[in-house]
Amino acid sequence: MIFLDESGLKKLWTKIKSYVKNNYLPIVSKGRVTPNLVLQFLSIGNDNEINGTTYDSAGNVVYNNQVHINYTSSGNVTLANGGGFVVVCGRERLMGAALSVHGSIAASGSISGNTSSDERLKENIKDIDCLSIIKSMGGTKAFTYKENGEKSIGFIAQNVRNCEFMKGIVTEDEDGYLGINYWDPKLVSVSFGAIEQLQGKIAELEKKLSELQGTEVS
Repeated sequence: MIFLDESGLKKLWTKIKSYVKNNYLPIVSKGRVTPNLVLQFLSIGNDNEINGTTYDSAGNVVYNNQVHINYTSSGNVTLANGGGFVVVCGRERLMGAALSVHGSIAASGSISGNTSSDERLKENIKDIDCLSIIKSMGGTKAFTYKENGEKSIGFIAQNVRNCEFMKGIVTEDEDGYLGINYWDPKLVSVSFGAIEQLQGKIAELEKKLSELQGTEVS
């Protein structure tokens, strides 16, 4: 930390005004100033430093000519990194996703997403026993989280990972802890499939019951 007395502050302010007058403000430790940029950081050193980050005339942030935070005239903000991926609050990419967030996400509005489901993209299509798949996932459990004492309901990731059809929805973080992607379409599909199977079994039982009742009446 640097402390300046009144005289030092006046000298610093005079210097800043001279740069601002020319429509740019360089903050440089090592490197060459590019006058046509409003604000430019050039430094070499630790990870905590801002290296090669520039702010262009439109107010956009550019890092190493690859990562761009763009502000549009309509007030929208876009983040691009040359076709790679973005990780928030962590360093590990999750499930090959373009955006990976380590931690909870809260939204006041709706969240939507889609996955490719066109029949022309698929082969070896066949019916499956969804009830058996759900049973092989170890069943739904009630439990309490050790960290905060919060009570919840769900699956046990270790059990789900042992299910051949559903092991793909299990994730593992950098510390080795397992999680379950409850947004995975496979989980939704197998749930609806199980409901369809149960409806079929109920219809069969109702038919048999009706036949038995008809026999008793006759």
